[in-house]
Amino acid sequence: EDEAERIASLEHPAIVPVYDFGKHEEQPFIVMRYMPGGSLFDRLREAGGAGLPMADVAEILSRVSEALDFAHDKKIVHRDLKPGNILLDDGGKAYLSDFGIAKIIRTTMVSSSLTMVGTPDYMAPEQTSPGEKVTPQTDVYALGVTAFELLTGKLPFKAEAPVALLHMHVHEPVPRLADFEPGLPSGLQAVVERAMAKEPAERYKSARSLVLDLVDRAAGIAAPSDETAPSVAAPPPVLEMGEGLVTEVTGLHAMRASGQVTLTWTVPADVHRIVICRSTKHPPAVREG
Repeated sequence: EDEAERIASLEHPAIVPVYDFGKHEEQPFIVMRYMPGGSLFDRLREAGGAGLPMADVAEILSRVSEALDFAHDKKIVHRDLKPGNILLDDGGKAYLSDFGIAKIIRTTMVSSSLTMVGTPDYMAPEQTSPGEKVTPQTDVYALGVTAFELLTGKLPFKAEAPVALLHMHVHEPVPRLADFEPGLPSGLQAVVERAMAKEPAERYKSARSLVLDLVDRAAGIAAPSDETAPSVAAPPPVLEMGEGLVTEVTGLHAMRASGQVTLTWTVPADVHRIVICRSTKHPPAVREG
């Protein structure tokens, strides 16, 4: 019941709301919002083994990453992230669900159970070893597996026996995306490899940083030179206003997918000319009016 209270406290636009919880005949239950769009697993099955459009992948992973980072800030690790636990509303928006096996992270917490928790297709290497510490990077690994599956329509590792599958997650390198879907941007390989690194410390520091890198590379934008410390937020655009420069824009949102970059922002009413420049290697884009 304590865990149900922590789950119910996760109020976020991309997390399925919990309405009630309790026990019935000594069996715990949780009442959650009905999601008429089914699950992401259902959508992948409807795609017939093909990957989803890049714009859809970016939108889905963006919402899931925000939900994960929010939960991680509350010291909760999902531990069973997979398409079956990503539900869709009637408009196709993604919501993270099923925190029923989530655990509260403690500074010195390690699993005292010999039972492994999770789904073998998406389990991080550390989940296969009883006593290993579970961290937000455990969810980052599963998000990397999910990204691989959304991009290609296939799981990176397949085996008949769960033990063999877990062995592949621990010891086998991440397969090449191009072997499953040749048309994908080559830069995406580095994203899934980093997300699915065997050592947790080598993975992205947050779920959001994974998604930002993915959409950048999908658009052909090079990753930061320091791969161990990726920038979570893009540099702010510059507004040219009369004689002065303003380096911050409120309400900035960027979405990069399928080679296109879309920016939306809120600026003062007296601004009529905006100069946007990501780097000094390229001329700035100018938007009048």
